[in-house]
Amino acid sequence: MPRTAPRDFEAATKPAASPSPPPESTAVHSGTVLLVDDNEDVRRAGKRMLESRGFEVELAEDGQVALSIVETCRFDVLVVDLIMPRMDGRQLLRSVRRRMPRQPIVLVSGYGAQLVDGAISSDPHTLFLAKPYRSKDLAAAIAEVTGAKEAPRPRKSAVRRRRDGVKRPSARVDPP
Repeated sequence: MPRTAPRDFEAATKPAASPSPPPESTAVHSGTVLLVDDNEDVRRAGKRMLESRGFEVELAEDGQVALSIVETCRFDVLVVDLIMPRMDGRQLLRSVRRRMPRQPIVLVSGYGAQLVDGAISSDPHTLFLAKPYRSKDLAAAIAEVTGAKEAPRPRKSAVRRRRDGVKRPSARVDPP
């Protein structure tokens, strides 16, 4: 049975109605992520999720594009869809493992863990996450596969909004 992240759902592919500031207390991580998915809506939603949690995100629409990016750039983690045209997630995983055997990778799919090979389940640098996923589940999967500990989220009272909507740290607590 492959290692899987907890399954908790969120409509990851719903486009945002309008650009809005990220929810309070989201920047709890740092690092670089290559997000690989053939669905543009999923790429955009995933990028928003990860950036709202403090990650720098690069995007690739399939495994071939991702492989060419990985050959020239280093990433803390790859988030890779399993089912894609041209080069799927399994093929990309094998190619990346030949070059970088310890590269943390989160494989994602809406088809379930049954698509994941048994060899992946014993790989401590690979984790499976079922789609659709919530932002917190993606962040937890990344933390687990990279061995990072999630930083504690700041208290809501530690962040306040200015009148123009920009958040800034606050030493005082605003009344409710």
